[in-house]
Amino acid sequence: MIFGPRFWIWDAGLHKNGQIIGEKLAYQFRAEAFNVLNHPIPNQLDTGITDGTFGAITGVYNNNGDQRIMQLGLRLIF
Repeated sequence: MIFGPRFWIWDAGLHKNGQIIGEKLAYQFRAEAFNVLNHPIPNQLDTGITDGTFGAITGVYNNNGDQRIMQLGLRLIF
């Protein structure tokens, strides 16, 4: 059995709640980041024992899951 390198993805989020007009109107501000450290996710490991690139990573997961994604949001609560 051949094991590739480990990978990890860190997600982070911050939010702030507050009042605008007494208790009738409130807001929530959110900032979220997915894959904060922007680590690539390896997915193609050469397992051909006779190849010169045996054990080498030949590709990474090429979907939106490997990119740093950030988003902001503002919600009014009434």
